[in-house]
Amino acid sequence: MFDVDATGTVVNPGVTVDALIPTVNGAGSDLASITVEKNGLINAAYADGTTEPVGRLALATFVAPTGLRPVGSTNWEATGYSGGAAYELPGTGRNGQLLAGALERSNVDLAEEMVGLITAQRNFQANAKAIDTATQFSQTIINLRS
Repeated sequence: MFDVDATGTVVNPGVTVDALIPTVNGAGSDLASITVEKNGLINAAYADGTTEPVGRLALATFVAPTGLRPVGSTNWEATGYSGGAAYELPGTGRNGQLLAGALERSNVDLAEEMVGLITAQRNFQANAKAIDTATQFSQTIINLRS
């Protein structure tokens, strides 16, 4: 996350900090909710109706993303092949914008995949039958010569 000032402007670009969201604001009101905007700005809303920007999300890009090493639970680790992380704001450079509160949906068409699976299974069965028939022909020819 990038540190921001009271207007939501990044204070020190290129330097990331850990997210610290105060549970109580200066007036003593408790934290009510947290929202993330498309541009990565994180706002904390308090019970008295005030909102304060607390930071902007930093997205990491790599020279060779295929060089990242999976470490489990959808987490990845930089390697010498991937290069170091370059932190940028959402919506800049190669980074897309964020969509907070949305669920990611699978891009798989289940019906199409089932049809493909059934077709592959039938092709496998046909190939297995062809191999079995060829083996029987070979056995018949060997038996005729003996």
